[in-house]
Amino acid sequence: MSTFTWYLQGTTNTEIAETDILQFAGMGFNSTIIVGDYNKSTHVKTSAGADKSSANTPNNNRYVSSNQVSINEGANQSLSTVVDSEATLLIKIEDTSDFEVEDAVFYVYNGTSVATPPVDLDFQVAEVGDTDFTQALGKGDALALDDKTVASTEQNYYIVASLSPEDFGTRTGTMRFEGVLI
Repeated sequence: MSTFTWYLQGTTNTEIAETDILQFAGMGFNSTIIVGDYNKSTHVKTSAGADKSSANTPNNNRYVSSNQVSINEGANQSLSTVVDSEATLLIKIEDTSDFEVEDAVFYVYNGTSVATPPVDLDFQVAEVGDTDFTQALGKGDALALDDKTVASTEQNYYIVASLSPEDFGTRTGTMRFEGVLI
């Protein structure tokens, strides 16, 4: 049986467990993002409210424009120049037998219906190597990920992700990865 493990990358990767929250924040853990601005930090928050990634120096990818990103609040750079180790997310799929992945997509939804985007969130994502961000709100607007056509017992996806609230208050969404393993 295949296992899917999500990580917030950084100095060392922090595993995002099923009960954890990937927190996009302002200048630090639990800080707010100004409406219309994008995250300036990213963290893994436990169900108990602790910053699980505090020792990790987690990567932060901040959307600047359709083809520009700031990595860890550094100078703006072309999205196409981001390397695997700079991405916010690593989604690792493992199995005891070789496999390939086809038709993979990534998006955020309201947590109830995959077709329904979260309320008042702008979620910009790209796979490392993309030249432009995708606003992946709901399955209908998902980011199409590259097929993994070389069979292996491990397949990795590196995702550049940034979030902005479009109104005041707490905003939530559920991230989803889908793909066909063959």
